[in-house]
Amino acid sequence: MIVPPLAGGVPPEALELYGDAFTFLAAGVGVGAFRRQNYLDALARVPAAVDQLVAGGATAIGVMGTSLTFALGRAYDDRLQAELRERTGLPVTTMASTIVDALHGFGARRVAVAAAYDATVTAELCTFLEEHRFDVAGSASLGIVDGRELAALTTDDIVALARRAVPDPRDVDALVISCGGLRTIAATRVLEAELLLPVVSSAIAGPWGAVRLLGHSGAAIGGGILTGSPALVPHAGVPLA
Repeated sequence: MIVPPLAGGVPPEALELYGDAFTFLAAGVGVGAFRRQNYLDALARVPAAVDQLVAGGATAIGVMGTSLTFALGRAYDDRLQAELRERTGLPVTTMASTIVDALHGFGARRVAVAAAYDATVTAELCTFLEEHRFDVAGSASLGIVDGRELAALTTDDIVALARRAVPDPRDVDALVISCGGLRTIAATRVLEAELLLPVVSSAIAGPWGAVRLLGHSGAAIGGGILTGSPALVPHAGVPLA
């Protein structure tokens, strides 16, 4: 896994959901702030990080920064995956593309967006989703620029954000919670029970998409409707869209 913190570290959701079945490696690229220049600087470090993972025995690559992989648009995200596949000869996915795969799996077209970022980056996420032909019916954001602030957020904070993003659950097909630094497993359970909607959290969808690269269905206990619905994946390891 390519992860935003320079120090690396396997995302907690990957370990909680799939740690008994897979060994995860992580290499950090140092995003820091949610700003375009930070993304460009971090993306320049991705090839070296990928080489480190391959040398360590990785057999699939997941790029785990959500905004890192959507902020420059769909075409860049597609190109990044293609370039990493060519460089490594391994299957590759990104956190942004796993959100898209999950939404397609639910048959969602009209979505609400709850994001950690400021208005600029949240708008880039909405544009990315629209490039994938989703209709963004509403959005709410926390205004965070410095990724170090994410650690202080609670489940209640995430639930409150999502409620602002979804004023009427009857008007949307799914809720997207975006930022891999948000701890969303508990919030996902609360929101799915309350809103009666599937929740696609990038922090859960990222590991879900990564293990699917290795032929796993993505099924796991605790990740909400997404990981509890292996039927979403008609052929394990094959993208949904």
